[in-house]
Amino acid sequence: HRLDRVAAPWLGVCSTLRQDDPCGQARSYAEKSHGLGLQASVLPLPKGHAAINQELGLPGDYTRGVEAFMASLDPAVAGLLR
Repeated sequence: HRLDRVAAPWLGVCSTLRQDDPCGQARSYAEKSHGLGLQASVLPLPKGHAAINQELGLPGDYTRGVEAFMASLDPAVAGLLR
């Protein structure tokens, strides 16, 4: 896919445990997104892929980080997440 000025905001959740540096890749992509005026954030986590999928929604910093990004997109969403 091609990144352009009409792309949707995105949150890159990445594992800090992997040797291939997915968080560095996500930060680079976020910088390119910001250069186009897009909203993008990176949420690095000390979790593997399975935990990232399984733990979203559970109480903790991970879920709060995702919810904070979602809240930043729309005041109505922010109100629902309180």
